[in-house]
Amino acid sequence: MDLREIGGRVARERARAGLSQRELAVRAELSQPTLARIEAGSGRR
Repeated sequence: MDLREIGGRVARERARAGLSQRELAVRAELSQPTLARIEAGSGRR
């Protein structure tokens, strides 16, 4: 499983739960830009 697949799963589950990126980021104690990078599969290594 690569980062893009993981990010896609996060995005799908977030949408299914009816959450915005901002709402999930707050709950996960992440910044919204960090969550956006995760969902895009472009995390830092």
